[in-house]
Amino acid sequence: VAGYVQGIVSDAVAIENCAVNASIASTGTGYIDVSMGGLVAYAAEHNGGSYEGIVFAMMNDVTVSMEAASTGNIYAGGVAGYIDASTEDKYVGGIYSAVMQVKAPAGKDLIKLTSKNVNRFYVGGVAGRIVSPRAVSKIGTCMIDGSIDVAAENVADSSAAGGVTGEII
Repeated sequence: VAGYVQGIVSDAVAIENCAVNASIASTGTGYIDVSMGGLVAYAAEHNGGSYEGIVFAMMNDVTVSMEAASTGNIYAGGVAGYIDASTEDKYVGGIYSAVMQVKAPAGKDLIKLTSKNVNRFYVGGVAGRIVSPRAVSKIGTCMIDGSIDVAAENVADSSAAGGVTGEII
């Protein structure tokens, strides 16, 4: 639905009642940052924003398969890859996601990282990484069905993989 979203004061991206069926791939082998998500790849909020979050996703049905290859940083999630709400506004949340179904197509992984060497990765069924130090992100009433396969043998920095989120800070 969106590759990059940057919010402004009192605005949030609202994605509701969508049916998405997608296959997303990054096949580079060099050091690049890769963000990918079933609805939003990367969302940032640096100037204040709404209380609920900079990504508001409700009642969506997402069928997606993501495959990433990079030696850099990889962020991947069934709804959003990377949400950055590191703002001075104390009420900004990173994500509000409810009544969601995220699943992999039959016979495929939800998320597959194929690089043997990566700087770091954050992957999760809903979101790969959420940076929202000033408010609570909300994820509820969701069903996630699919495998997360990380082939990395050498990881240079901290990394995380989770069924719902890879990392929330």
